[in-house]
Amino acid sequence: MLLTVLFYTFLSSAVFIYGIGLSRLTFYSQSPRLYLIKLFKFLCSVSASSALSYLFSVNLLTKEQLTDMIPFVTVLILIAVSSFIETILRLSAKTSTAEFAISFLCVLLALYESTSLSECVLISVACMLSIFILVPAVNTIRKRSAATGKTPRDIFIVLLTIAIIMMIALWWNTSWLNGEVFK
Repeated sequence: MLLTVLFYTFLSSAVFIYGIGLSRLTFYSQSPRLYLIKLFKFLCSVSASSALSYLFSVNLLTKEQLTDMIPFVTVLILIAVSSFIETILRLSAKTSTAEFAISFLCVLLALYESTSLSECVLISVACMLSIFILVPAVNTIRKRSAATGKTPRDIFIVLLTIAIIMMIALWWNTSWLNGEVFK
């Protein structure tokens, strides 16, 4: 289980490999308080939605051979769970944390990559962690670009830096560097 979390958090990061949440990283790094609230909301909604979607798809949709309906059912479950958690957070924290696309893509990735309920929840949580682990790094990049005279909202610099980090982190995955290719 630890290997699954490490794999989907760092090696097969949702941001680097699939591009999930790449454009939203700059917006999450603006406020530390809002960052923690969003992290809590995302982890709760994604883990609950992935568990419910997995149970529903395995117990009903797969048995009835309606696997094409999995994304639609996932959307409905995610909307219900996210709305419930959003309502609780609006009442208690007096802030809005509405976001749908990242949660939906993480739940879909977890549904299609997992073989058990626990693995589905772990993959979805690891995907969300991979996104939110990069937020402090993006915040640092934004502050450095602001110190050099660039505007802190200059998204091009941030995305270019993330692309360079992605290439550095994934350079080992090139086939010509793999020794097994030449055997």
